[in-house]
Amino acid sequence: MTTTNVGPMKAGIDVSLRFICDIEREGATLYYGKCPELPGVHVEGGTLDEVMTNLRDACSGYVRSIMKHELETMRQIIELKEPT
Repeated sequence: MTTTNVGPMKAGIDVSLRFICDIEREGATLYYGKCPELPGVHVEGGTLDEVMTNLRDACSGYVRSIMKHELETMRQIIELKEPT
């Protein structure tokens, strides 16, 4: 399991999330990691520490992207509802 700290958002909210990630060793010098809960999050690393860092970064980037998209969508909905 890896904990991903998304960090402070524009509203000043600090978010920490936990995801269960799978890590497999491939050969002598390659680790492969994925997070089944977040589609498309697949990483590689030369060491276990490196793959863990890459997983944290990838999960954080995924969550930030979703949060940004949702916030932009909410703003568009609010703008559509404002009287002109």
